[in-house]
Amino acid sequence: MIKIKLLFIMINIQGGGAERVLLNLLRHLDTQKYEITLLLLKKEGKYWNEIPDHVRVVSVLQPHQHLRFYVPSLFTKGLQEAQKHDVIVGGLELTPTYLAYILGILSRKPVVGWVHIDIRYLINLVPKWHSILGKYIYKRIPFMVFVSYGACSAMAKWLACDPRPEWFAIYNIFDPDIYSQTKLDSTILLDLDLPLVVSAGRLDNTQKNFDLLIKAHAYVVNRGYKHRLIILGEGKDRRKLEMLVKTLGVQDSVIMPGFVNNPIQYMEKATMFVLSSRFEGFGMVLLEAMLAGTPVISTDCEVGPREILGNNEFGLLVPVGDADALANAIIQLLCDENLRLHYRKKGLERYKEFLPNKIVPLWHQLFCKILEIK
Repeated sequence: MIKIKLLFIMINIQGGGAERVLLNLLRHLDTQKYEITLLLLKKEGKYWNEIPDHVRVVSVLQPHQHLRFYVPSLFTKGLQEAQKHDVIVGGLELTPTYLAYILGILSRKPVVGWVHIDIRYLINLVPKWHSILGKYIYKRIPFMVFVSYGACSAMAKWLACDPRPEWFAIYNIFDPDIYSQTKLDSTILLDLDLPLVVSAGRLDNTQKNFDLLIKAHAYVVNRGYKHRLIILGEGKDRRKLEMLVKTLGVQDSVIMPGFVNNPIQYMEKATMFVLSSRFEGFGMVLLEAMLAGTPVISTDCEVGPREILGNNEFGLLVPVGDADALANAIIQLLCDENLRLHYRKKGLERYKEFLPNKIVPLWHQLFCKILEIK
């Protein structure tokens, strides 16, 4: 059997959701059908040990090197790799996709852009030239995969066009097996005798809106509903969040332990999980909470969470940016054990719809379609 040779391009494999989603896919692609290379612009990342053994890794730069000084090396090495593969996949928005597009033209190989987020929000967080270059390139990429139908619709709105036949919504693979590989730092959860609310993500208020969650937490505490809040993750807004915690006087009930490889074991101890984001592309962390048997609350972002939770069928949805509504939803779950049991059961059913056996065949169908393999 002739194997399909795939080249995936990423900046690095730092501890983000898109990186973990990529590794989940690479882990489950059939090694009898595929040869896989992962081209990293920088050799760095917290998920390094999670790269499957069958994946060949090529790094252009060391962590201390700056891309702008090595552009010729990037294109030279990138083109060498592109010419040896059948399909090139830009594994992340913007820079990796730009590179995939250019290498596809130079090597005359088909390119897939993989979109993990609502592009309209992302483009406002980066330098303005991305808007010009991004629209030029995304209009010309022959195939695109979106992690949700909402992300696909958002791209169409941004480009002012209708979704194309070569655009595909393929939900993220959820792989429960990876969460059994690391152990919990038990000291962080030692003697937690109160109800526990858990959240997780980059400490970036622009997207994750943890300041909203902390305000809702303080409101609930001030109403007399004692509980603790743990926010898992690291990021640029840690100091701002710590100052907000101090200002609201909830230092004794808010814990921010930093990045953890295995959030599931924290979620298993939780009374509920809360996603407070302004925007998402999918919301993988909701599936992690469901695997843990934890009821979930999420802001009703325009893209992502509603496709997982339905119309409050698998978890509670609240308006984006509404601290009072979020606080009231937290109180509702704190007070209603039957509701918690209901969402626990529904969540344990729901996450199974995103297991590898459901999602991987869709990727295989896509690659066969691109290469006109029957």
